Amino acid sequence: MFMGCNKATQSMTSDEALQAFQKRVDSFTELVKTYEANPSDSLLAVVEYEYECFVDSSLAIMEQVPNSEANYTILKEIYYSLTTEQKTRAFACVDIDKLEEKKLLKLYTAYTNLLKTDVGQMYIDFVSYTPQGDSVHISQYVGLSDWTLIDFWASWCRPCRESMPALKQLYTEANGKLTIVGVSLDNDKEKWLGSFQILDMPWTHVSDLKGWDAECAQLYGVNSIPCTVLLNKAGEIVARSASIEEMKKIFDKFPKERIVVSVDVKNNELLAKNLDLNLSEFKEILKELDPSDIILLDITGVGTQKGYNEELLKEFEDLKDKLIIAGGLNRNSLAELESLGIKKVLIGTSLHSGEVKLLD
Repeated sequence: MFMGCNKATQSMTSDEALQAFQKRVDSFTELVKTYEANPSDSLLAVVEYEYECFVDSSLAIMEQVPNSEANYTILKEIYYSLTTEQKTRAFACVDIDKLEEKKLLKLYTAYTNLLKTDVGQMYIDFVSYTPQGDSVHISQYVGLSDWTLIDFWASWCRPCRESMPALKQLYTEANGKLTIVGVSLDNDKEKWLGSFQILDMPWTHVSDLKGWDAECAQLYGVNSIPCTVLLNKAGEIVARSASIEEMKKIFDKFPKERIVVSVDVKNNELLAKNLDLNLSEFKEILKELDPSDIILLDITGVGTQKGYNEELLKEFEDLKDKLIIAGGLNRNSLAELESLGIKKVLIGTSLHSGEVKLLD
């Protein structure tokens, strides 16, 4: 009988928790044996569903006995199957100070590195080596096109090799808007070189030939491959291990052209002939724009000494990461704007005539 998604609901001792976990392990193992003896699509669907239930119920057991000895054993067994959110739940159930004693500190380090490189974070630069032995920084490739894909793989990884035809098609269809950097977790240089040549992977390849001990893999919390990290042009991580279809949807959502919003403001009112909007309505429109895109917002204070409207900038507090302030500014304004959290400024330009120089 399969366990299903029933969760632990009663309090239990550490020993009872371990017994409950082992019972679920045994149940799932029997299911896998059944599938292996008579494989079918319908039974595979059951296996996949039951595995999700197994992981979720294992976490529920851990939550019933926080900081117990059982939890260190359970964590070790299920860690590599957990999502980032599930890992957060799991580590909340153990004493972090005891992880080194339990020989689990490496998992916690991988988890914290994963948080630093999760969706919404900026990429972290790292050094690796080309097939010719030259050192390169990943930062050399970020921003060369609209998207950069860091593809962690290895020649010995069958799922990695099987994924390459679809990835090649995505690369081709992107028509220059996608840069791929293949980061191999190989140890054997000859197998690495031979593999990407045979697979005809027409993008940049790097490796430090340290296998799972590769510094970049540890930096990005990689514990299984294939693993991909998708960056936008600004270097923000927008997806991890997304499917080809999911990446296509991300690409399709991205505007074909940059959004430029240019308005002047005086006495907190918009000065734009073709915009019949008040300031609040204008702000709501900006919120709807794709956050991965650049919004060029000229909200200078017309006729003011500073050249920008400080009071108005405060109104756009929740949008400041998206803004590029432009207009009648000079270099003396930089420090003031930086203190307000503005990261990009246009200086000494004539925005309305199209002459734009970006200082970042």
